[in-house]
Amino acid sequence: MSKHHYTCKENDPVVRVLQIMKAEQVHRVLVTDSEGKLLGMVALADIARQLRSVDDVALAVAIARTVAQLSQLRSNPDDVESAEAAE
Repeated sequence: MSKHHYTCKENDPVVRVLQIMKAEQVHRVLVTDSEGKLLGMVALADIARQLRSVDDVALAVAIARTVAQLSQLRSNPDDVESAEAAE
C-alpha cells in the first residue's frame, strides 16, 4: 500500500485523473472539493467500467492505454517488490 495519497478536484476531467494515476503509478485517487474536503475516491476500475459509454475516441484510447499500462505494471510481482524495496 502506498504511503502517499494523490488527489484531484471534483470537477477535474477524467484525463487529469488518468494523468495522476499514470504519473504516480496508482490505481486510486482521492477526490476533494475546492476547500480540500474529502468527497470520495475514484479507482482505475471505475474509469475502466465506463469505457464502453465514452463517445470521444481519443479519450477512450487514453483510458484504455492507461488501464493497460497500470495493469501490466501491477501484474509483475518483481516490479511491485522492487518499488516497495525502494521506498
